Amino acid sequence: SSKEMHKQVVGAHIFAKNRGQEGFNAHLSDKDIDAVSFSKKDSRDVIHEGMCVYRKKCWELADKISDKPNLREHQFPIIGLMPDMFKIAYVVDDDIFYKIKHRMSVDTLADLKFMNIVYNKLKEKNKEFNMKNVVELLSEKPELMDINRDVHQITIDEKQRKALFVLKNRENLDTFFNMAYELTKNGVGVRFFAENEDIVKAIDEKGFGIIDKIDKNGFNFVIEDSGKL
Repeated sequence: SSKEMHKQVVGAHIFAKNRGQEGFNAHLSDKDIDAVSFSKKDSRDVIHEGMCVYRKKCWELADKISDKPNLREHQFPIIGLMPDMFKIAYVVDDDIFYKIKHRMSVDTLADLKFMNIVYNKLKEKNKEFNMKNVVELLSEKPELMDINRDVHQITIDEKQRKALFVLKNRENLDTFFNMAYELTKNGVGVRFFAENEDIVKAIDEKGFGIIDKIDKNGFNFVIEDSGKL
């Protein structure tokens, strides 16, 4: 809805106040500018790439003309794909945010594991969980990036594959969880089905999606245990 989009735009303005406020404000004062984002610096990407401030009219137009699912993700990539329709300005952020190249998206369980560990490490140091402290921590402990370094980021033109796990035996939990974890790292969407309440609870605690009824349509492949020991 327009109200929800307005909230997201307001949230982006809050971000702008914390990152290069003067640069953002200068561009936003130009009514011809539709959006403001961060630029590369010396060929290096900013670690929080993808963050952008949109005018409400820009957001609403992008919503209107994005007629495919892949165009409705990641804050409307169509804005960058149609330079003749949208005018984007760029600002350079502080040097520290170009120091490390690592994914900050939380799309998979590996990403969530990474973020949880980073959060706990900063908490141990009595430091706030913010991007500057995250970069400093990763500079000190680069091995933390191995947790989700090999996660496959699905591209805009790539159709996501989907897998369904049908689980009947608790003895197969760890095996199925490990398989599902690796599949999500490779960009595969994973869902589970189980009838046993204890198994359902275990799946939910792991953070995987659960379907209520078996419907194999829409899945590229199904992994099912035999139900026998």
